[in-house]
Amino acid sequence: MPFGLANAPSIFQRTMNKILAEAKIKYALIYMDDVLIPAKSYSEGISRLREVLSLLQKGGLTLKLSKCHFFYDKIDFLGFEVSANGIRPGYQKTLAISEFPKPKNIHDIRRFIGLTSFFRRFIKNFAIIARPLTDLLKKNFSWNWTDQQENSFITLKSKLVERPILALYDQKLETELHTDASKIGIAGILLQKGADNLLRPVAYYSRKNTSEEQRMHSFEQETLAVISSLNRFRVYLLGIKFKIVTDCSALRTTFTKRDLIPRIARWWIQFQEFDCEIEYRPGNKMGHVDALSRGPVNDSNPDTDLQILDVLNFTTEDWIATIQNNDEEIKRIKEILESKNTKDTVDIYNNYQLKGLQTNCKVYRNIDGGIRWVVPRGVRWQILRMNHDDIGHFGFEKTLERVRSTYWFPKMRKFIKKYCNSCLECAYHKVPGVLSSVLSSVWRFIATAFISAGEPIIGGVRIHEWRSQLGSQFVPAIRSDDLRRTLDTALNQT
Repeated sequence: MPFGLANAPSIFQRTMNKILAEAKIKYALIYMDDVLIPAKSYSEGISRLREVLSLLQKGGLTLKLSKCHFFYDKIDFLGFEVSANGIRPGYQKTLAISEFPKPKNIHDIRRFIGLTSFFRRFIKNFAIIARPLTDLLKKNFSWNWTDQQENSFITLKSKLVERPILALYDQKLETELHTDASKIGIAGILLQKGADNLLRPVAYYSRKNTSEEQRMHSFEQETLAVISSLNRFRVYLLGIKFKIVTDCSALRTTFTKRDLIPRIARWWIQFQEFDCEIEYRPGNKMGHVDALSRGPVNDSNPDTDLQILDVLNFTTEDWIATIQNNDEEIKRIKEILESKNTKDTVDIYNNYQLKGLQTNCKVYRNIDGGIRWVVPRGVRWQILRMNHDDIGHFGFEKTLERVRSTYWFPKMRKFIKKYCNSCLECAYHKVPGVLSSVLSSVWRFIATAFISAGEPIIGGVRIHEWRSQLGSQFVPAIRSDDLRRTLDTALNQT
């Protein structure tokens, strides 16, 4: 596989996954040409190594011995040092951080924050330490390197050079999620209890609140901290029973109320996929999380699904408007209609129009004296699901009529017909057609066809006739210029 091609990495990764599929399912960790084989004992390591080498041999792959490492008690893997004690930043990464020069501009700050943020889950109170640096990234802040920025820069480097260690996650261990919130931000710490009955951190999480979230009630902010932390550590928490620890006593009874405000109701829906219980602890026992929430930094991957949205009042009309705003073709039509420039765009003005408030206007198609919503390409399947699957799997004509009464998109008839024909539910419950009788002998049925051929003659066309005995064979064609004479000949021959 020649490297440098756009698809080379993905093809190589799929090849490795396919060859080592048996080992990957049970224990092996595979990333490109790096294969990590963990084992608890020497004998287990020998057995697993033999299996992996056998799979590589069957797949026709060879290994370079100088790049192979066997039976190490710790190893660098994807920028981390992994050992039986846990996981910590890799030596090469921390060396790069320790040698990072003093930032001289915004670009250098972004590089340094990006590098250190990669290991932010290893540093307690990362938010507080990095805040003087991240403040320089704000639009309204001018460049001013003071003692605060200098101390932040030096402290972050020293914290990572110490190479703090986090516990390796084990889904069999007792797990707790500690959360806290303040007006400034939210935070969470994922912890697990080891054999010595002590809680050890698996990962840290914190982020700033948006301007809308800062105006929330403290109770809502505490709930937001729980939901955001659940989403951040979702891969660890799904499928296991764990405990959520918070200093908000009202949170325990929140999700049992009958009437919830829309925002909390939406979060309640997300909460349902986890198997957990909520425990209250006073704030003086939650200082480890409280410090994170009161000094967060902007998350490089913010929770985009936690926008302030009244979902319970979210109508189909609002949904269409939102999707239209994300469709490039419809956005272009909207820009043309809003510009009111009719030059070379007469068809757009004749076929489309805008309706609604300026902040929520929608593009409509003019059809048969009425208007229809223009459906973006990405949601046409959802429209068909709503108007075919959800209402009883009506046939093609009724489905087309229902969709056509409200929506429009190019080649709609062809798209709907294809959707209905490929519907498994309809195919399963479709009433079978009437069977035709089997032909018992030849000449019981005769099929004929008349077509024109050659140059037309005066007063008519040249006619060729094909006659076929169904179930037998074809009869040679007869050429004739008169239809009546052709029919007489055919009847006399049969």
